[in-house]
Amino acid sequence: MKKLSVILLVFCLLAVACQNKQSTEDKTKIELNSDSIVIAGNWYYTEYTDSTIKYKKIYDYSWTLASLAYEVKIDSENPDSVIFKGYHEGWTSKLKMVSKYTYQTTEDKDQYWTLRFEKKGVDTKLFIKEYTSPTMAHKADPKEYELSRKTLSIKNEEFYFAKNILAGKYTDSKTNITVVLNENLDLIGIDSLNKYSIQIDSWEMVPQMDIITFYGGNFNKHVDYNWKFKDDSLILSSIISLYDNGVKTGPDVTDGDYAGAKIDKVVYRLKKIK
Repeated sequence: MKKLSVILLVFCLLAVACQNKQSTEDKTKIELNSDSIVIAGNWYYTEYTDSTIKYKKIYDYSWTLASLAYEVKIDSENPDSVIFKGYHEGWTSKLKMVSKYTYQTTEDKDQYWTLRFEKKGVDTKLFIKEYTSPTMAHKADPKEYELSRKTLSIKNEEFYFAKNILAGKYTDSKTNITVVLNENLDLIGIDSLNKYSIQIDSWEMVPQMDIITFYGGNFNKHVDYNWKFKDDSLILSSIISLYDNGVKTGPDVTDGDYAGAKIDKVVYRLKKIK
């Protein structure tokens, strides 16, 4: 009889434990899909995706979070995972809830990201902050970055910026030649050069400024320019290399981690006509 009582007691405890587990899972599911704050969707760091286009500059907005996560994607079918996409790298991580509408990536306990969702008026914002253990050489970025949910798709950053910033038909103010920069990176109107590229990755940029490269033939001929807009004119300037990985190749240079250069002379002043 005592043996039967013990068996019944164990069975009851297991039943209560399963019920509590189910209750916890249901609560988490409710939190992840709350009508008050919905975390699923595509979130964008608009200082990179929008300000670059508004102010017609890429390099100035290409540091901080943009290199790692200008896009954060949370799938409603898989809400405990998050996909980070930056112009330099990207990765997928599991999420755990640490408090209401606050989550953490779980892959590394010494370095992780906190995702906090907050209502601002009728909109919901995502705030991202990095944590790094004080024992690590790499120090955490102290800033908390704000992302907005948007309907946007950036499959290739270079094509995205070509379409929204540089593509168009131009005329040169000195020579009156017509230059066309197509959205597909085709180039028309400058000698035998027929392709162009835009430097996107600031971590690999040589030199570190807004750079456009014109190519000829099978990419065996190329020339680099610094580009910037002044009103509706695209100004292309030649550049002079100054140092490479801290080794001086020109005057007035201090050591640095990256190759660098200075802007030299204006070569083209292209007024946009279409």
